[in-house]
Amino acid sequence: MNPLDIRALRLGLKYTQARLGLWVGVHASSVGRWERGRHRPRARHIDRLRELQQHAQSETPGEAETDPVLRRRETASDRGPAKRNAAKRNVAKRNAAKRNELKRSTAKQIATIRAALSARATSASTVEHGDRWELHHGDLFDVVPTLPPAHFDALIVDLPYSSGGLHIGTRQQTTHRKYQGARIQHRRQDFDGDQRDQLSFRTWATDVLRLSYRTLKRSAVFATFIDWRQLAPMILAVQCAGFTLRGIAVWDKSEAARPTPGRFRAQCEYILWGSKGELPGARGVPVLPGVLRSVVRASDKHHLTGKPTAVMRWLAQFVTPGGKILDPCAGSGTTGVGALLEGRAFVGVEQDGHYARVAAARLRAAEQGRVMEAGGRRGSSAGAVEGLQGEAAGGGR
Repeated sequence: MNPLDIRALRLGLKYTQARLGLWVGVHASSVGRWERGRHRPRARHIDRLRELQQHAQSETPGEAETDPVLRRRETASDRGPAKRNAAKRNVAKRNAAKRNELKRSTAKQIATIRAALSARATSASTVEHGDRWELHHGDLFDVVPTLPPAHFDALIVDLPYSSGGLHIGTRQQTTHRKYQGARIQHRRQDFDGDQRDQLSFRTWATDVLRLSYRTLKRSAVFATFIDWRQLAPMILAVQCAGFTLRGIAVWDKSEAARPTPGRFRAQCEYILWGSKGELPGARGVPVLPGVLRSVVRASDKHHLTGKPTAVMRWLAQFVTPGGKILDPCAGSGTTGVGALLEGRAFVGVEQDGHYARVAAARLRAAEQGRVMEAGGRRGSSAGAVEGLQGEAAGGGR
């Protein structure tokens, strides 16, 4: 059909371009281009136009017969309330079926992701365990997501401080240069993750604490070590992770801490503590001192920045008796040793192979009521609580 025939057909039927386009199945602008000769209709459109032309030549069709819009309106007006309600119910059923299918597919996806994470953690880590302890050798970001939610009674963690100096140059030194003196008797293994600046430390610490938050029960407690240089970002990280910060306890390293002429002696490190939500008073836990004075002894220091066993036993007493403690940065396992000696259970994660082996050996000894000293020697558990003169200590596990 040529442009004049299309225009004559439309005017003869007294159709607008939009109405004719609706009948043919195109936009009104396409009908206009046909009539101006700019475009030619396709074969299927020509068939529809000729069909309409035949109807017009034989007899003028009624509006409801030729106009799809009017036909739909008439059909809708003929429906009674019962039919309309039935149609609504059918639509509702189809929507409900779609929602259920979406939920099932989402659940399958979540299960697949969890299985992948579990497989990744299993392949990337090994596990040592005893009756009341479990130690994973692997990256905490692989292992912690596989731990069950709302499972632990406490988080006691000693993240790498990334301090050891006021400027970026000193913070980026190796850990043995930052934390060990030149005349140290026992040179200990370096560890990774202690070279972050203040902003990246806060971001990383927030990620670790938020990841651990999921594994804790409601009203579980937490305690995390820090020194004065990183105290402010750690306070922010604790609250960003969702914990309720309730106070700061102090570990006094005594006058054995390294002195600096003309300045105050840096003999204190700090423990931020609080809970996941509310913290009931009746937890079977005594009133604990807010300051513990305990010297670092060479025989009780198994990590480059290790804490005394007495300090970790002090913190383990903050946990409900018989409770389970999580430490995602286990180091040489001192948190676990303190937990076992105080009648608590322990799960730890350590990425360094050397310190994971040291921690496993110490946890086996502690489960039998013994404290393993440096060099593989064993001492009584009571000896770990006594404050004896020792070497100067930095922060860490």
